[in-house]
Amino acid sequence: MTRQSTIERAARLTGKGPAMLGRFQVDGDPVDFTVGEEDLDRDTTFWRGVLAGYGVGPGSRIVVVGSVPDSPWLEPPRMAANALGGSYSNVDAWSWDARRLDMYCRRLPVSLVLGLGPETVQALASLTNVQERLGPVPTLLARPDALKPLRGEGVTNAGVLVPLGPALAVTLADGRGIAYDESEWLIEAADGELVVSTRGPRHTRFDRQRTGVAGAVVAADGGSRLVLGS
Repeated sequence: MTRQSTIERAARLTGKGPAMLGRFQVDGDPVDFTVGEEDLDRDTTFWRGVLAGYGVGPGSRIVVVGSVPDSPWLEPPRMAANALGGSYSNVDAWSWDARRLDMYCRRLPVSLVLGLGPETVQALASLTNVQERLGPVPTLLARPDALKPLRGEGVTNAGVLVPLGPALAVTLADGRGIAYDESEWLIEAADGELVVSTRGPRHTRFDRQRTGVAGAVVAADGGSRLVLGS
């Protein structure tokens, strides 16, 4: 089998298969799942709406903070940015790559930073004034455990990006709170913990899967919204 014959054989395949593997942990126990190519397409469509709400379009530059294992959650925003005519750059979530985030925000008109975690915030604080560096960025979507370090550095305008097992929730630009793709996921509260079930025809299905995230689900204009617990 040659490279050419492999490409030709792949071109004859019908349907779409798995795109990537994911893993999350609940109370230290790993849960593995598969994201299909069609799942990825639908997730990207949802994120096109989210990013468009934040003004991402032709010429926009976003920075995605995360590592390779985060791809099942972060690839849809990346693909959505490209589909809207923007571009994205990656920053690893480990502390040693905070210099790259600092560089991007100094040299480029960054429109949105997505996926900030506490380790990146703390490392950035050792390099520069975080408020001066991130303050000019119109939109920050940080992981919940990064909000306190950000506030400690004077950054108070960050929304949240919340992994919920295989799903992902995000603060919307319209001020209506933390939302998720309700065509794909059913999120409920069970004894104060958010649990997730699949609604769409996803490659891996879940039924009231624990997420380890405390919170509640409330009704709001335009759909359900999440309220995170402490």
